[in-house]
Amino acid sequence: MSALPTQKVDVLIVGAGPAGIMTALALLKCGVKDIKLIDFAPKKTVGYADGIMPRTIEGARCLTMSLIYTHNVVL
Repeated sequence: MSALPTQKVDVLIVGAGPAGIMTALALLKCGVKDIKLIDFAPKKTVGYADGIMPRTIEGARCLTMSLIYTHNVVL
């Protein structure tokens, strides 16, 4: 059995769904630069959590706008 490659990061986020993306954006806003976001989704035949709640969209919009204004992030 071969050893898996290792990599040191400050934050590892598993999952690139709405929660993972929002977490990464919030961490970037707080100044954390060493973030790794991984997502491995096996092929699915049905959706999971297909809907996004309105408050989630509102939170994402606020976070995104604050990143644009405070950090000149281009999305």
